[in-house]
Amino acid sequence: RGRVLLYGCILAALAVLMLVWWLMYLLDGMAFLRETQCRATKNKAMPVRVAGVSRWQCARWGVPHYITRMPHSSSAALEAQCSTPFHALDQAVVNANGTVWTPSEHAHWVQCPPSCQAFGLGVEVVGC
Repeated sequence: RGRVLLYGCILAALAVLMLVWWLMYLLDGMAFLRETQCRATKNKAMPVRVAGVSRWQCARWGVPHYITRMPHSSSAALEAQCSTPFHALDQAVVNANGTVWTPSEHAHWVQCPPSCQAFGLGVEVVGC
């Protein structure tokens, strides 16, 4: 009886693990297994999900990977100051727990004053 119970527990644990693996595969938790353009299995590239970017990126080992996004042509430029953080472009999402700020998934036009980087604010302002 003890041995049968042990084997039953082992089989149940394996069944649970296989179910979790199957669910992760179906629910996009293991998209890298299905990605035909970015094979991670040969250690030449790795699919990467970047917060704020709505699709997977294929990062190849030893090769810089740049993400280029252009703002919508109809969007207005944000009139920024030299000290304006790019968090000002974050989007507010209201849920049951309150307001949560998430990074914007879109590119934005930003109008910066001239010579922001020359003021020596201690932070390199990229894009202004």
